[in-house]
Amino acid sequence: MALEAGSSLVLQCMLMAGLGLLASYVINKGTGVSDFQSSGLHQQTCKEFIAKTKIPPWMRMSTKTPYQFDAPVKDESIVDGCSAVQLYGVFRHGARFPTDKYIPKFNDFEEELQKKLTGRVLTPTAAKLREWKNPFTVQHGAETRRGLWEQYCLAKRFQERFPELLHKNYSADAFSFKSTQKSRTLRSALSFAQGLFEDTGPLNGYQPIDLESTDLDHDLLLRFFDEECPLYDRRVTNNETLSALLKSYLDSSEMKAVARNIQSVIDPEQELWNITTETVVTMYQICIFEVAVYRKSNWCSLFEEDDDMAIVEYNNDLKTYWKKGYGFDIVWKRSIPLVSDILKTFTDTNLERQMKLRFAHAETLLPLAAFFGLYKDDIPLLPTNYEEMKKRHFAVRNIVPFSSSAVFVLYDCSWSEASEDELFKVRLLFNEVPMSVQFPSCSGSLCPLSAWLQYTAQVTEGQSFTQMCSV
Repeated sequence: MALEAGSSLVLQCMLMAGLGLLASYVINKGTGVSDFQSSGLHQQTCKEFIAKTKIPPWMRMSTKTPYQFDAPVKDESIVDGCSAVQLYGVFRHGARFPTDKYIPKFNDFEEELQKKLTGRVLTPTAAKLREWKNPFTVQHGAETRRGLWEQYCLAKRFQERFPELLHKNYSADAFSFKSTQKSRTLRSALSFAQGLFEDTGPLNGYQPIDLESTDLDHDLLLRFFDEECPLYDRRVTNNETLSALLKSYLDSSEMKAVARNIQSVIDPEQELWNITTETVVTMYQICIFEVAVYRKSNWCSLFEEDDDMAIVEYNNDLKTYWKKGYGFDIVWKRSIPLVSDILKTFTDTNLERQMKLRFAHAETLLPLAAFFGLYKDDIPLLPTNYEEMKKRHFAVRNIVPFSSSAVFVLYDCSWSEASEDELFKVRLLFNEVPMSVQFPSCSGSLCPLSAWLQYTAQVTEGQSFTQMCSV
């Protein structure tokens, strides 16, 4: 049974012992029961898992950073005399395997590695690396065991933050789950639900849930970045000047210095292999994927010199800034369908206060963060200002690691001494951290719902997605 293309559908997904069995079944992708059981869900606690997720400070992994669970957990049901009454969460999927776009590149690299180094007298570092085989030959883009655990434990933490909202038995009226039509996001939704409803369901403790998913080609809410947008194509996709600008960082003095450092430990005489900055980027990608999936990689040892890994990470952050963040207004304005749905949820008084949980991608969360001015620097990221931007706010590893989240919480302030315009307020937690927004009519971490609505209307000028994307 495969997911049908076209309109939205609802999947009756049972959280059985495999947690991912049905997600695997409905889209013919992913691991099944025995594989998930072997991951040790019933053999460790979240505390034990979180202790294993720590990475060294020098590891700079951009979008492939494992979720670090650094934010302290406390009950946030009541803030400044206001009570939390509704929650709308947008979550990136958990840690995953490389997607199809990386696999041919890694296969070619393995072939080049063998060709360059086999049968030669090598440095100790080169001899160790020569044995490398591409481990990413199956499960392209699928969520890893680590990713399942990230989502499961994240749900437990949000239950602690909002016990009145999330510590209740499941019903479709109280909880709305929606995922993009990708294996990794479907499985993330199931893992999160397992964390919320574990041991509360009718099937030996397992709770079936309704999980809605929309065809990839028509998912304006969570995959707006895939929708046709002529203005984005003009400003970003087909912008040759921008492409040349981003590529120029590979010729920077910083990237060339990293290439020289790696050259010195692999082939100092440059007799076997000329390490280019493009080669460095591939080595970095292998390093961060292996750490994300297997927790270790010999390739990462090549980047322990000074801030070599940070320099290469900046190459990814630079592209992300311009294509998915603050580069052009149209990049982040495309998130208006999602922003509108969030605010509509909070303003629709005809519906029960339903907890809405959405599971999507880094490309969903980055524009959403930019829409509300989060992680913004005073100057843009450029190929020429790495040193100046070393302490930048727009550090992708801190914004959209695996299992990153933007959780909007509606607070009822009617029983406090609030004015009529401040009866309801909204707080945004990004990766579990309360964020301070800067709106014309309010600044801080808890602003009136009216201020959020006013800001959104001002930014979009009342335009729809189609209108904003028009050339």
